[in-house]
Amino acid sequence: MTGPLLFSPPDMMRDNAALNSDVGDRPLGINGWLSPDGTFYTCGFREHDRFAAYLTTRFYQSPEGTRRLETEHWMRVSNGSFRWLTRNRPTWAQYETACDLLNQELFPEIGERIRFSIRLMEMALREMP
Repeated sequence: MTGPLLFSPPDMMRDNAALNSDVGDRPLGINGWLSPDGTFYTCGFREHDRFAAYLTTRFYQSPEGTRRLETEHWMRVSNGSFRWLTRNRPTWAQYETACDLLNQELFPEIGERIRFSIRLMEMALREMP
């Protein structure tokens, strides 16, 4: 695997830059949504819900947003922490993307959060029938 695809539409990138201008030089970490097929879609700090509406419109022809993504087994990624509904299990593709993000060492300051999320994914994957 060559690494996850990082995607954000141009209008969201422009809006995110404006919204994040108040955080200065502080690293924002890894934020976005991780699809069941392992594709990572980036979004800005505090922009998960708005970006979820964009993604559900694009992929499901409905602006349902966060709830729809979560029921479709997407993971919310917030500053290196991967979150999913407890009734869902991570996919192997999501697990591999999380490992790729850790191995790329793009954000060493949040590496421990990514490691912790990976350990949780491993436990959930072991419980699968």
